[in-house]
Amino acid sequence: MSKSIRIRSRYQRRILNWLLDNSGSVSEISMTLNIRTPHASLALSELRKKNLVHRDDLHGIRGAVHNITEFGRKVLEEDRLRLYKRYVAKTEQEYDGIVLQSKDHELLLCYHKNPPNSLFPLPIDPFSENIDSINDSSGTDGVIWASVVPESIKWYSAESLEQITPPNELGMGTLDAWLQTTDSFALVRAVLFKPTNQWNVPPGTKFNTPKYNQSEVPEILSSGDHNIGKIVGTDLVVSWNTRLHAHLTSEIDINLLINSFSNNAYVLRKNP
Repeated sequence: MSKSIRIRSRYQRRILNWLLDNSGSVSEISMTLNIRTPHASLALSELRKKNLVHRDDLHGIRGAVHNITEFGRKVLEEDRLRLYKRYVAKTEQEYDGIVLQSKDHELLLCYHKNPPNSLFPLPIDPFSENIDSINDSSGTDGVIWASVVPESIKWYSAESLEQITPPNELGMGTLDAWLQTTDSFALVRAVLFKPTNQWNVPPGTKFNTPKYNQSEVPEILSSGDHNIGKIVGTDLVVSWNTRLHAHLTSEIDINLLINSFSNNAYVLRKNP
């Protein structure tokens, strides 16, 4: 049934993608996605008719919260796999990833091994002959940054296109690594890090991860007085200079963070 459904409306697609990780009323969706309220309302009405979205109107229609249905998630997954079959072809060329979709600040990327799981750089010009040599950027000249949508990385069998358990990270040049690049792949949803709002590359573009250093970390993550940690999988230090809200469930993490920020500061803490 889901195979016969194609999401052709740009508004419907944007809303459905947003609902993958969020929920909200018509007005909240309209404001967040910068879609006029009548257009958002009409798109949601069509999505409900297709059983892609559910409206929780138990307490009335006004302000009712919309959520994506399991059927809606399945349709989006099949849509992403359709893009994989269309744009990913076997090639002997070494590359890190392939662009399946780049619309506004949202990206869908394909990796055959070692996909990023946090903040990561992308080359502004992936068609450059020497992608790996970009090392003199200020963070915007040759490198742009994107952030992986939490829990969005999904691994699939290249043969059956069924979802599989993530394989272990493998190095280049080994038999296991070669088998992994031919037997499985990961689809990664990511969003561009501000101020970049668009990566102007067509679907099917192959790219390698550019070289980068501490000076290329986005200014908002590197101009603070307090180091709060490192970007996952790298040695790049993150420092913050504005208000920061962190939801921590570990008492150890809470103590470490408070100790890091307690110098020259008033600490208000609720002890267990």
